[in-house]
Amino acid sequence: MNYLPIKTLYIELTHSCNQHCNHCYLDGGLHHDITEMTTDQIKEIIKEFKDQGGRYLIITGGEPIMRNDIFEILYYIEELEIPFSFASNSLGMNESRLRKLSSYKNLDTYFTSLLGVNATEHQAIAGKDSFDKVMHAIEYMDRKGITTYVQITLAKDYQKEIENIANLLLPFQHCMMKFTPIGTLGIKSDKEKSENEKLLVPRDSFAEFHKRITLLQEQYPNRIDNPNIQNYQQIKEIIADYENEELYTLNYGFLAIRPNGDMSFSCDMGNPYVFGKAYESIQIPIDQKLKDYIEVLRKAEKNTLEDAKKGILEIDVSVDQYIINDVYLHIPKYEELDYRKNLMLQPDTMEYNKGCNINHEGYDSVTGCIQFLDEDMSNWYQTWINQTSHPSNYYYAYIVRKYDEVFLGEVNLHKNQKKDWYEMGVVIEAKYRGLGYSKEALRQLLEVAFEKLNARAVHNCFEETRVAALRLHEAVGFKRVTQENGMVDLLITREQFFLS
Repeated sequence: MNYLPIKTLYIELTHSCNQHCNHCYLDGGLHHDITEMTTDQIKEIIKEFKDQGGRYLIITGGEPIMRNDIFEILYYIEELEIPFSFASNSLGMNESRLRKLSSYKNLDTYFTSLLGVNATEHQAIAGKDSFDKVMHAIEYMDRKGITTYVQITLAKDYQKEIENIANLLLPFQHCMMKFTPIGTLGIKSDKEKSENEKLLVPRDSFAEFHKRITLLQEQYPNRIDNPNIQNYQQIKEIIADYENEELYTLNYGFLAIRPNGDMSFSCDMGNPYVFGKAYESIQIPIDQKLKDYIEVLRKAEKNTLEDAKKGILEIDVSVDQYIINDVYLHIPKYEELDYRKNLMLQPDTMEYNKGCNINHEGYDSVTGCIQFLDEDMSNWYQTWINQTSHPSNYYYAYIVRKYDEVFLGEVNLHKNQKKDWYEMGVVIEAKYRGLGYSKEALRQLLEVAFEKLNARAVHNCFEETRVAALRLHEAVGFKRVTQENGMVDLLITREQFFLS
């Protein structure tokens, strides 16, 4: 068996953090209860990495200093003489820690982040007064001749400060900068997402953001890294470097490890592809599963490149979104209906259904859950799946993730004879929400409606407080028909669908 050579290992030691940044893709904070690898497990992984020819380690989090054993781990890396970078928000990097970290001969780069040009702006995003700590850490490492890499992530209102931040950091001779707009929000509650939407840099502003970074790069060569937003030509050149390689981009040998040991080829938490537990072994066989993932990756990057023809975009976000969206609709067999019964009994999933006027004996208006008896399921199956009485009036399917065949939720359509349109529904399990599955499932559902059922229009109606659902429908082409008494009516016609 041949195994993938791992050249760079990216280890997230923890998802705990002493900050709670409004945009953080990890939803950083002190509340995480994810099981983390032990000190010995991490050491064993690092040793295996060294033994198989590994060249470079990236130590990150969360905030790595939240682990009590962080310097024990770093000392072990130093003993093995593996070059490494260390990422920290700098809030907890006091003089003692800076001195200890900078003493390691194999420390290659200190990664940190700025969220504004001054303490007020930085704290508004980070939630903590860490600006001075960041600047002190940069100055300290610069004096020691150690490279700092500063990730500058900017909210919409702070874009105007790009040049000022560059001027703030340019005096530090060993400082490299990367500017990134806040283009997406991380794992957040609906309430937090709503509150923080004002931070998002609109995609139509990406071109101006990109232009300003390009001008800085021309003015200060080798000091400003490429941003995460790139144009068609840049993305095309990136892909050209490895598109003819058998292992595609995996040829670079990059592997990411989560705090619980999950191995992935993406730094995006939403990417669902996991290739085992690192504490068992970081050997990843070049088997059919890996080859299938490479094909998924090729397809995702091809779609991203096509999208880039329309304008500058976040390449990593776009690629991972296409990977996440790799789902299909599956009409269940009768013996698979246990999934639906269990889905309807999940309070967190069915919360949207609370307090409704539903005429079903098993409906609980307090939780929104619906209990189906076997007899209920049999009758339901005859109507919705077998369609013995009204063919083409009903459609029902599970949403299935392709790579592991996991059921994620359900979609449905039924004919409204009076209105001559189809009513629709989408339910995603609570634990899978916010990962992009709903949009692709809804898009495929509309294909069924208009291409297979020859629908004239598809309609949905729900509470206007369900902001995420409203945004989802409008993203695939639905238009608001009416909005009154706390409810919003949405409709997409056949013509609108095929023109979108």
